[in-house]
Amino acid sequence: MLTNGSTKALCKCMPNTEVLKYAAKSMQRSSTLDATTNMQNTHHQRRRASVVYPSSEARCLRHIPRRSLAEAVKDFARVAREHGSRLKMQVLGQTECETQATSYAKIPGPRGIPFLGSVLEYTALGRFSPKEFDKALRHRHNRYGTIFREKLMNEEFVYVSDPKDIRVVVQNEGKTPLRPHLEAIVRCRHQENLPVGITAMQGAEWLRNRNAINPAISPMQMVTKFRKAQSSVTDDFLAQMERTRDCKTGEIPNFEQWLNRWALESIGVVLLDSRLGLLEKSEAKVNPSAEKLRECMDIFFDYGARLTFGVPTWKLFNTKDWKVFRQCQRDEFQYAGLFVDRKLKELAQKQALGGSAKSRDSNAPASLLEHVINNKSLTRDEALTVCLELLAGGIDTTASAAIFTLYHLSVNQKHQQHLRELLEQEEAEGPVSTGCPMKVHTTEFSKYLKACVWESLRINPLTYANMRRTSKDLVLSGYKVPKGTTVRYTSHLMNLKNEKYFPNSEEFMPSRWLDRKSEHRCTEQFTFTPFGHGARQCPGRRVAEQELDLLFRAILKNYKVGYKHGKMGTKVRLFNKADKPAQFSFEPL
Repeated sequence: MLTNGSTKALCKCMPNTEVLKYAAKSMQRSSTLDATTNMQNTHHQRRRASVVYPSSEARCLRHIPRRSLAEAVKDFARVAREHGSRLKMQVLGQTECETQATSYAKIPGPRGIPFLGSVLEYTALGRFSPKEFDKALRHRHNRYGTIFREKLMNEEFVYVSDPKDIRVVVQNEGKTPLRPHLEAIVRCRHQENLPVGITAMQGAEWLRNRNAINPAISPMQMVTKFRKAQSSVTDDFLAQMERTRDCKTGEIPNFEQWLNRWALESIGVVLLDSRLGLLEKSEAKVNPSAEKLRECMDIFFDYGARLTFGVPTWKLFNTKDWKVFRQCQRDEFQYAGLFVDRKLKELAQKQALGGSAKSRDSNAPASLLEHVINNKSLTRDEALTVCLELLAGGIDTTASAAIFTLYHLSVNQKHQQHLRELLEQEEAEGPVSTGCPMKVHTTEFSKYLKACVWESLRINPLTYANMRRTSKDLVLSGYKVPKGTTVRYTSHLMNLKNEKYFPNSEEFMPSRWLDRKSEHRCTEQFTFTPFGHGARQCPGRRVAEQELDLLFRAILKNYKVGYKHGKMGTKVRLFNKADKPAQFSFEPL
């Protein structure tokens, strides 16, 4: 530990010595420094220091790991020299930083009018359209900066685009992060007497449901057990591509629809250990219940966005969009219930015969549904809702991710060819899964494909905003943000093509995700989180990555993919999708 004399000697050479003396004096009670962003933690009754970023100049400080007091003070000296004297310290139990922060009322934003806020700006009388909500957010940020607040009728939101602010919120979430639900979904399900679903749950109820499904679909060793069944789905999809492909143009009519069917079938074998019947050789043999479920999910994402981003007149009147959405939810639960109940009946019959339906591995259930039923961790309605939400999340996001990746590989042929060469090299060396199935996820092909997918989603993100409700008072961009505030993150909208975070941002460069030392790599955490983050990140992330790995192995082995219909952009929905038809050409190799 530093003596008082050495502390004073260090402080003499530093700017803003009062701040550093104050920090050094407080830190002498502990031999280590735990510097985190706006976090207060009283475990073991230790007083810790945390950094608050009151200005854009000081917010570039990155996480400082535990170290000796002398090293910590030297780090603070370096930061103070580089960023001036605006660095402030907050010691647990002190409120100095909060009192110096600007009040919540002074956060900039559109004024709006009483009771309505700025809702009229999203009508025919205003400048924005609900279908182009991203343009409204970009306009607000360009006018007000990295933080602004906006009131829409009875709801008020704080929007932040600075990854430093996002880090502050994330590191103060706790074990059960509060993610505000989409009111249209919850109100609709309440009116229809349907379960609200895990995405709308909070606190202990959410944690119980999440813990029930995580062991079955989150660990890679569990996901790998579904690879054979998902590979069979992909083989059927490839056969369907060849049957419907135009011999002259190489294009496949309604390719996006078939891709959605593939995605629904692929997640279906994980959740139910059953085929849904969407990839039959004849359209007449396609399971009508499964196809109706797919159509309902498409309506859900389309009309869900209209109700969420548009003027919420559905709260006052039974609008046409609201009627369509309610019918869609009734149908979703009805048709998903058919498949879930059929599987529950099979499981009950097998248990009655004296055993559970273990396949693939004697220690592992054959599906997510079997896992939660065997463990009695969820009721029938809870299991149905979890399956429905994972089906919905899996079909739209996975299919759109595949389309954007196919597009960027089509217009960047050298990366497509490199993937094909890696695949050929892998096959020449023999099956990589022999003896250890998990090795298939670490091959050079899989790693490069994952980098291509991430780079595609950076350029065409599936979401523009995520959100949390703060569980404690915070300071964001120098403003006080009280507990219970809904904060929406817009880093995906504002930063993914920002040269500050991604040099050569307009260029498709998968290498930025492979080389940690790349000058094109983003070093700022929470700038890009395609699957969310923390405890509430997408539970099916690894399942989706495996599906995409199987799909691109099959396509690139058999076809050269092209696209000749102009630049593909992003259409705003609950999960974004391509704004042009997926009219790819598939030339046999």
